[in-house]
Amino acid sequence: MNKVWSIALLVTLIIGVVSTSFGATTLHQLGRSPFFRPPLKNVADLRAMVATSGPALKKGFKRAGYPMLYPAFVEQFPTTKIEEIEIKKGEHLLWMLYRKNGKGPVRVAGDVTWDGPTSFQAFRFYLERNNQRFEIIVPYICGNLALRAITGIVPVARKIPVSKKNIPPTCQMAVTSKPVFCGEPVTVDASTSSDDDGSVSAVTISMLDGRGKMVEEKTITTPPFTGTLTVPCDGEYTVRVQVTDDQG
Repeated sequence: MNKVWSIALLVTLIIGVVSTSFGATTLHQLGRSPFFRPPLKNVADLRAMVATSGPALKKGFKRAGYPMLYPAFVEQFPTTKIEEIEIKKGEHLLWMLYRKNGKGPVRVAGDVTWDGPTSFQAFRFYLERNNQRFEIIVPYICGNLALRAITGIVPVARKIPVSKKNIPPTCQMAVTSKPVFCGEPVTVDASTSSDDDGSVSAVTISMLDGRGKMVEEKTITTPPFTGTLTVPCDGEYTVRVQVTDDQG
């Protein structure tokens, strides 16, 4: 009994392998075994064919050995760009779906070479899966969906901006040279301040008492960055200038 089951399992495995293997096919004519009738005239006809042929297409992808591509087809086909191209004599297709005499279950012809008397017109679109691009064509005359080529997709490296170190601005100031008395303004000039990697965006001038406590402060945001502070009537005071560049 064990021996019989082993033989049955071996036969099943062999059949499974053969079902996705194809011999070379030289195609001389289209339209005798169409996947779909009538012939496709425009993109709307192609979309209608796909809309009404879901189960057959799913089975076709499976029989061609690409069941994993069918979900991508369902997801991407509604929005994919569809082009019209010409397939010339001698061109090769990896596989093509068809129905014998246009009837019955979907079948697969593999390793197809077109050897007809003239070129034929077809729709073309692409599917993408796992960094691969699959070129699909569908001849107008028969709707025999075919896989023309598979190419790799090179991931585009995302550019990461490199932040440059901000160079602090240079602060330069001058105050009123003449004596200033209680309650009078003192002029603070920071117009010669600069920034090597940008520009000066603001200057803050402050009046501090002997303990470092701020008495008055002004922020100037437009050139020439000159302002006035009022001198209090008692004690000693310090004028402070802070320069901010355009990078903060």
